[in-house]
Amino acid sequence: MQLGNLEQSEIHLRAAIEIMTEAAPPNHPSIAHYTGNLAQLLFRQQKFAEAEHTYQLAFPLYERIFGEQKPQTASLYQNYAALKLETNELDAAEDFAQRSFEISTALFNAYHPDAIRAAGVLIKILQQSNLDSQARTFLQTHYPDLDQALKNEQTTAAAKTVQQWLENLN
Repeated sequence: MQLGNLEQSEIHLRAAIEIMTEAAPPNHPSIAHYTGNLAQLLFRQQKFAEAEHTYQLAFPLYERIFGEQKPQTASLYQNYAALKLETNELDAAEDFAQRSFEISTALFNAYHPDAIRAAGVLIKILQQSNLDSQARTFLQTHYPDLDQALKNEQTTAAAKTVQQWLENLN
């Protein structure tokens, strides 16, 4: 019986983590990346308990190696928020999505792709929590210049996404 691509990837990631843990210094970025990738892969395979455990291993690695206010850590928080959303742990999901959004907007701006992805997860969480008015307020607060952004070539695509979210909330 041949293993599927996800199962093969899981085996390879586990092996890479083991090799890097033994061979590389403890602050080697690949250890963090492989651990975060394994957590996301387990999530995609719907192995939620294993994904949760692996994210818990990845958090201190990312925070120590990359720093708490870095794009890599924001991405890990966003992925974890998606896991929590999927498992209907909405308070934790909202907390991690908010963290991801705050880091991304502090590093870039609200129209940056990382911030838009984090905002999208946060909007889904608020909608699933039946908090459409909070979602609308979030968007209006963080995207007050939407009309201008729609006219700016660099922000048009992101602004259209925000506009779509607002229309869906009305």
